Amino acid sequence: MRTVPSTAHKAFPLCVTASGAKPTLPFFSAALALLFLLSCGSVGEPLPPLLNIPGRSEDLSAHQTEQGIILEWTWPETTTEGMPLTDLERFGVYFMATSPGQPPPSDFEIQSNWLRDIEGAGLENLGPGDPVQVTLDAEPFLGKAFALGVRAESRRGRSAGFSNLIVIEVLPLPAAPSAPQLTVTADDIELTWPAVPGARSYRLYRRAESGDKFEPIATTTETSFRDSQFTWDQTYIYRVQSLTGSPSYQVAGHTSEPTQITARDTFPPSAPAGLRVVEGLDSIALSWQPGPEPDLAGYRLRRIAGNTEPVVLDPSLIPTLSFNDKTVEKGVTYRYQLTAIDQNNNESSPAESRAVHLP
Repeated sequence: MRTVPSTAHKAFPLCVTASGAKPTLPFFSAALALLFLLSCGSVGEPLPPLLNIPGRSEDLSAHQTEQGIILEWTWPETTTEGMPLTDLERFGVYFMATSPGQPPPSDFEIQSNWLRDIEGAGLENLGPGDPVQVTLDAEPFLGKAFALGVRAESRRGRSAGFSNLIVIEVLPLPAAPSAPQLTVTADDIELTWPAVPGARSYRLYRRAESGDKFEPIATTTETSFRDSQFTWDQTYIYRVQSLTGSPSYQVAGHTSEPTQITARDTFPPSAPAGLRVVEGLDSIALSWQPGPEPDLAGYRLRRIAGNTEPVVLDPSLIPTLSFNDKTVEKGVTYRYQLTAIDQNNNESSPAESRAVHLP
């Protein structure tokens, strides 16, 4: 058998190993080339292991209610390395005394104190991107100002640091307003109530009689409000809550007793405008402009012949904006009265025509 010359070994000095009988040159060369590609290629530097440090929450906010101080923030979605966050053990809430209206302290990282952890059952059914909420007892902090921050920590205790910091001043809750006085008008339900000492604004709640809970409908600094989003013949129940605090930290005080009203439509539409009469050879034509009310049902036309009492010309409502009176006689002077009727049979004041007679 022909042996491979020693010069063949010099062609592949990094990859050739001795292992018994040597193959023929074509097979040997192909095998060495394959081995070179598979085992002798360039290998990059090994990557360091991922640290899996939870990212920081950037939307920490707080407001005060009868239940306490409500903190809210969003569970981070990624780690500091931009990878999906899968390792989060707890959120730690920290605080530090400060002055009202001051920016968050720069030394919060060093001087803040641990307040509580949210973990385990407190995080059930929550995950990355979800809102997290915790209620703190306000009583120990009443009348004091302090900064708050939240840390997201992994199971190894790793953290990227505190969330955005907020400064709040815990205030006494303002008293409840008196139950609002309710008045139905043609366009809205008007609510009025006396001012509450210490309240900066008021939040209004409404519940339909058939509903199961109150919904907020407006916040105002006034002591009155007009609710135009209602339906006739429905009963509504209202409550008013007093508010104080600042735009960045709202303090929701106590809420009034409920009061209710049924919106009955007893308001007539406006009188028809633009009533015109035109004499013809054997009839008198009348026309007018449409009324602005959305619940108009039609129009009622009365005629006065000479000095007689007004007579309704059509017992049913006129649905159009014109009418041709063909029951007139020559030599008689006529006047007309036109009224608008809404869907609740409320009738407007009359629009009076000029006196007219056939030529």
